[in-house]
Amino acid sequence: MKIIDCEQNSEAWFAARLGKPTVSMLSTICTSKGEASKGVTREKLISTYVAEILSGDRQESYSSSAMERGAILEAEAAEMFAFQMGLQVNQVGFILHDSEEFGASPDRIIEGTEIGLEIKCPLPHTHIDYLIDNKLPTAYIQQVQGSMLVTGFQQWYFMSYCQNLKPMILLIQKDEELCAKMHRQLLVFIKEIKDKIEIIEAL
Repeated sequence: MKIIDCEQNSEAWFAARLGKPTVSMLSTICTSKGEASKGVTREKLISTYVAEILSGDRQESYSSSAMERGAILEAEAAEMFAFQMGLQVNQVGFILHDSEEFGASPDRIIEGTEIGLEIKCPLPHTHIDYLIDNKLPTAYIQQVQGSMLVTGFQQWYFMSYCQNLKPMILLIQKDEELCAKMHRQLLVFIKEIKDKIEIIEAL
C-alpha cells in the first residue's frame, strides 16, 4: 500500500482520489458476497470517474444530513474508542492499493498495529438495531473488507457510535475469499472506466 499524507477533505485529498474507485463506493460496484452489482447507479459511477479523469475536476458528491452529522460526531467517537479500548488512534489521509488504481480513506489507524477503524454514527433507532444484532451491518461489509484489501491488514475495528447510548465495537477479521472476489470486481470496474475513456477519446 501507499499512504498519501494529507488531511481528509482537503484539496490534496480530493486530488489523490481523483478518478480512483474507493472502498466507500464498493457497495455500488459489488454485493456483500463479492458479486457484480448491476443497474443505473453503477453505470453512473463509472461515468463519474470517467468525467473526473478526462476533465481533471472532481465531481461533487452527495451529502445528506445524516452524513454531515456523522462527520461532526466522528472525532468524538474516535476519542471514546481510544479511551474505552486503551488504544491510540491516528488520522490518515488516503491509502492506495499496491496497484495504485483504487484506495481507501480509513477513519483511523490504531497506532503501533496493522489494524484500522471504521466509525459510523447512525441515528438512534438504527444504532439500537446494530446493538441488538451485534454484527457488522451488511451495508458496510464491502467497505470494511475493502479497507483490508487495500491495506493488506488482517483486522479492522468497526464502531457504531450514538451519543447517550452504549457504543458497539467489533473486531472484524479479513475474509480472504471475499476480498479476492471484490478485487476481481474492482479490476472489471476499472477496465470499464478505461474502455469508456477510449470510446470518448475516439469520438
